Amino acid sequence: MENNLKDDFQIDFVGIGAMKAATSWIYECLQEHPELHLAPKDQEQIAFFFKEDPSQKELEDYKYFFKNSNEEQLKGDYHVGYLTNPQVISRMKERNPEIKVIVCLRNPIERAFSEYRFLKFAKDADWESFEEAIRKQPSILENGLYYEHLKKYFDQFPRENILVLLFDEIRKDPSSFIQKIYAFLEVNDGFVPPSINTKINLTNFKLTWVGRVIHKGIIAPLLYYTKWAWKLKRSVLLKKLLGWFSKFYSSSKKEKSQEAERYLTEYYQEDISNLENLINKELSHWK
Repeated sequence: MENNLKDDFQIDFVGIGAMKAATSWIYECLQEHPELHLAPKDQEQIAFFFKEDPSQKELEDYKYFFKNSNEEQLKGDYHVGYLTNPQVISRMKERNPEIKVIVCLRNPIERAFSEYRFLKFAKDADWESFEEAIRKQPSILENGLYYEHLKKYFDQFPRENILVLLFDEIRKDPSSFIQKIYAFLEVNDGFVPPSINTKINLTNFKLTWVGRVIHKGIIAPLLYYTKWAWKLKRSVLLKKLLGWFSKFYSSSKKEKSQEAERYLTEYYQEDISNLENLINKELSHWK
């Protein structure tokens, strides 16, 4: 990104993923904190850091997301695509060399199967099997090469500016998990976000035929095409309703093929070992 923009607008932190690792829940818990202000999660039409040479108008469009923030609030941006797109790193650094980076990592084998199910059922991908999916869309596997992706962030930012958390920590103690993020951002870590116990697995809901009909025909138009979209997305009632649908219509997941699981275990083994050294965490339960 060339330094040709007229102001020094910067954000204070970014969430970079990983995809299918509770990022929607983390985003909600951050957005609900009174000392934080985040860009909308669905801002693909702007995607500021993905642009090689953004125009002044594109910068103004991005700044518009933060127009209601106050001077005391930290500004943040959360996008699961940031982890796997190294070109964004230099652009983030140019905007703010001291930016803080948050990432949540999930067992890459679980994550790969989760992304496969999401793409196959929620996005109607035409695959007969997981094996066919990874042949046709290798990014399903590549997205879980965390060492390869994270090393590029550690090469550019101070270690103390990068917080690496594990998906398993949410399962064990969601309150402690989110407090770690608040403490890392140096905001009140005693704040309890309304979404702390609202773990909506919207993907499961979308995977069913009933879920797909309701989501595409009713929910999506409400969330994305009405002037009340932002309020609806933050509605506790809507979250509870979707959570109820998810439990009621949740489809049974097919067993993972042992052959595919063995292949993934071997595929990720070296990356996991390197990751352990990079982030100083023991990850034998992933191997």
